[in-house]
Amino acid sequence: MARKQWLAAVVTGALSAVGLVLASPAHAAMQPSVAVRPQWVTHPAETDAETQLLDLLNGARIASGLKPLVRIPTLDNFARQWSGFMAEGGCQVRQQTNLCHRTDLALVASIGSPKGWTWAGENVGRVPDGGTLESLHQAFMNSTGHRENALNVYYNAVGVGVSIDPNGMLYVTFEFVATVGAPNSSGPMLGFPELPGEMSNEDAFLFYLNFLRQQAGVRPLVRNAVLDRETEYWSQRRLDGACGEFVRNCYRRDLGTVIKSAVGLGRAQWWGDLVGVTQASEPSAQLSWFTSSAPMRRVLMRPDINSIGIGIVTDEIGMNYMSVTVATARNAVNPRSPGGSACGWVQTTLRLRSKGVPVRVLQCALAEKGFWTGPIDGNFTTAVGTALKGFQRSKRLRATGLTDFRTRRLLGVS
Repeated sequence: MARKQWLAAVVTGALSAVGLVLASPAHAAMQPSVAVRPQWVTHPAETDAETQLLDLLNGARIASGLKPLVRIPTLDNFARQWSGFMAEGGCQVRQQTNLCHRTDLALVASIGSPKGWTWAGENVGRVPDGGTLESLHQAFMNSTGHRENALNVYYNAVGVGVSIDPNGMLYVTFEFVATVGAPNSSGPMLGFPELPGEMSNEDAFLFYLNFLRQQAGVRPLVRNAVLDRETEYWSQRRLDGACGEFVRNCYRRDLGTVIKSAVGLGRAQWWGDLVGVTQASEPSAQLSWFTSSAPMRRVLMRPDINSIGIGIVTDEIGMNYMSVTVATARNAVNPRSPGGSACGWVQTTLRLRSKGVPVRVLQCALAEKGFWTGPIDGNFTTAVGTALKGFQRSKRLRATGLTDFRTRRLLGVS
């Protein structure tokens, strides 16, 4: 079974040996079955099998005038983990097959190549006790999709993993990556870190993202409460049809106002946002979906950004609408005086019928002070004006229902 990924493109196939059945990439015609004569020899130890398979692979590349692939311990670790998953029957549980591909290939490539990657691919196969590694290698070479992975001119790194099940069936995984810069063959053997405890999807998404950033040697990101609120708001708006009929993804036009409300006027040097819809429910798979796109990956891995908002809203059929906003701010969190609000900043006078991000900041601040129990929807209604007047009276201000400078300062939003 072969898989390669470039940005969002995925090609899949299937391979098993001995008694080999080859399938070409999806949507192509099926290839005839290929039989390999068993040699009836016992498999070598798993680590020895990995070395032999890599030697066969690199021998084929050299014979084709290509450079051999550099073996990366991190990719080895992932390849072994996946071979073990298949050997334990994980594919049978997941989709009633003997062989299957991982769904987080993009994240594997990102962890295995901290400086970035452009292509990633995966070949998986199996050999019964009595088959040979040479027969499996030849089966890979005789399959169009698998051969394209093995002899891809852009790949420069690989991980090899072998696992043998109790019945003597040997499972093999190759993880191919085209890294940015020379691959690091002495890198640490790192797998996916365990979450430190119960987390929301948004917190877990950031946990995995910061792990990738740590691998790349760049600073972690800090969640900003205002950006969180606004990304959740935009995910919900998209789910409700804000992008148009049958359109799920679009970017908001008021992002500049969002940034000013989140970090203060003139306090952000750069910002950007990402949107997407995915069926993946696991945060690591959701991050994998984002990192499978080179433009999105470049935004998430920018060394200069320090602040992030993450909003995930799920519809009734399990589709996850995701919005992510990042910024380079003078301070990753809102700098506040003691007792100040964490709802954001308001730089203008708001009044009845005002709308948008600043009104949500006002509603949040009034709720924080105990004067508002309605929705944080960005609509300055008569009810919002009444709540604002109540706050002004509590501070012995003129009850104008306007967010003048003194009112904003006492609310902690200026």
